[in-house]
Amino acid sequence: PAKRARKAINCEPCRNSKLKCDRRVGPRPCSSCVLRGAGRPRSRRPPSLADLSPQGPPRPIDPAYQIAQIRQALALLESHVTATAAVLPSAVAVAAAPRPPPPAIDPILPPSPRPDDDAELLKTHPPGANGRSDPDGWYAGPTSAVIQLGTGPRDPDDQAPARPPQDPGPSYDQDQDLRNDLPHPSIVDGLVDYYFEYANWIYRHVNERAFVAAWQRYKSGASADRLVLATVCIIMAVALHYLPADHELRRALAPAGDPDSLGIRWYNLMRAALQRRQAECRTYTLELVELLLIRTHFLYLSKIDPEETWSVKGELVTIGTAMGLHRDPGERIALELAERRRWAWWHIILLERWVSFMHGRPITIATHHFDTRLPSHVDPALDPTGTLYDANLALFRLAHLLADIMNDAVALHAVPYDRIRAHDAAIQAWWDALPPQLAIDDRALAAQLSAPSTALRRAGVQSLVVRNAALHIRFTLHRPYASRQVAFSRERAILAADALIALVARARPELLFDSALAVPGHMNWAPTHVFSAAMFFVFALVDAPAAPNAHTLRASVLRAAHTLDRCVGMPATDKARRILHELRPLYSEEFLAADDRQRERWKRDVLPRVRALQFPYHDSPSVPLGSSPDAPARGDGASSRS
Repeated sequence: PAKRARKAINCEPCRNSKLKCDRRVGPRPCSSCVLRGAGRPRSRRPPSLADLSPQGPPRPIDPAYQIAQIRQALALLESHVTATAAVLPSAVAVAAAPRPPPPAIDPILPPSPRPDDDAELLKTHPPGANGRSDPDGWYAGPTSAVIQLGTGPRDPDDQAPARPPQDPGPSYDQDQDLRNDLPHPSIVDGLVDYYFEYANWIYRHVNERAFVAAWQRYKSGASADRLVLATVCIIMAVALHYLPADHELRRALAPAGDPDSLGIRWYNLMRAALQRRQAECRTYTLELVELLLIRTHFLYLSKIDPEETWSVKGELVTIGTAMGLHRDPGERIALELAERRRWAWWHIILLERWVSFMHGRPITIATHHFDTRLPSHVDPALDPTGTLYDANLALFRLAHLLADIMNDAVALHAVPYDRIRAHDAAIQAWWDALPPQLAIDDRALAAQLSAPSTALRRAGVQSLVVRNAALHIRFTLHRPYASRQVAFSRERAILAADALIALVARARPELLFDSALAVPGHMNWAPTHVFSAAMFFVFALVDAPAAPNAHTLRASVLRAAHTLDRCVGMPATDKARRILHELRPLYSEEFLAADDRQRERWKRDVLPRVRALQFPYHDSPSVPLGSSPDAPARGDGASSRS
């Protein structure tokens, strides 16, 4: 019988070369051929049905392979021209120059730029610099798809997309129930004037010119903006904390209730107006940002709900970045508006850094994620010297330093001690650069705090507040290392904490004995500062009761306790005094003289009781938020965008 024809099942290159084959069917080379360099490299394209068929037609052209060849040739030509043009510009020199080896080219992906080109590009074009704001003020950053349309201003000929007609907003009469709870208009205007004259020496949250104009329109009925109503309510609540006891405005408000209850009532009015505004409008505006900022001012003063302050802080960072406040406006907008945006953003940063510091939690936005400059313009008619806002700028710069300090303080990895020294040096450099009107001695400070001149009292208060904040940050920076008996940190922490207590102790008599000139509102952080320093000294004694300076540390604790006794009536003071009272056995003379066994017994007896108490600026986990009679009822939610 005739032999059956053998069917060729090896690949064509192997059959022609009479080599072994892994029996890949079709005209394409097998894997052995590819390893030997025979035949064309296979495309990364998935095989088709024709490729898998034993009888499939041959493909004369592989497009992917041809494209890869073209790319390789272009890359080779480009590298050759670039490497030789700068050195040998003539045609003969270019032809004679040695050619670099061709780079390895992926058959699908395009070649990458050279590393030195990347470095130059990154120096002049940081990735986060690309951003744009739409006509409604929404900011889009570099990872947004819309950024591909460009980052510059819109072409005037571009047609904006059609938008549905806007809701005309509420009528003036819809909020009559809220206005009925306000005092007489003359008292409202008096509290507003008092706020802008005496209550914004440290925090300039609300732009005076813009708000006064908006308030005049609202009073006349020309506007029904609920943000204006909410802002005037919170301004009055804040101003109450700065009124001396015998001020005529306080006497006029006496029939309506005590200052604390009135402040809570107006705070809740603000919340009600804000909630109504949220239900009807989702727009982010500078007026909304300023309202939320001054809301945190009231929460600072009252200390009623620190966790609400934390929540509002996060909301402000979210709104500020959505509005593009973290990007400096430059000269694209009017100077007054640009400065207003800068003030708003840096107050957000100051709030964000300080609240994170007080809670011991990570910061929300990194320093390298914003480039907004510090405010710089001062109206010569308001301040011919140009130094009116030096204290505000000093606090902003301190907040800038605090970011790096907090990043290391809450790090979950080991931090080199050199960084702690660097942070300390940065704080010292900041301190040395303070303007002369802030770096005053103790005698000048006491004189300014009791001076009849508002300008002098303002300078004294600013000097006290700015330096207290820096001293608190400094001893807290070194506190973990001081407890481990690191000599440098222990020395710096003790000096800073002792200076803080002494600074507040010297200021308090001038604030207590002359109510007409009192500035207790500006001292609202003093009890918290003193308590934190006292706690540091107490546990420095507990950790090293036999230290040579143990009696000096005990004297500092006693001075702090005495200072807190003179701050009675200020927020958080009662909590601080109670905790120090419970800790008294641990800083007594008997504790220092006892043996280790007796000390351990006292610690086991005292510390559990102290842990069960409420701490200043911290809510007790056993007390539901809002359950205190001092706490305002929640109701507006955590976000301004529902």
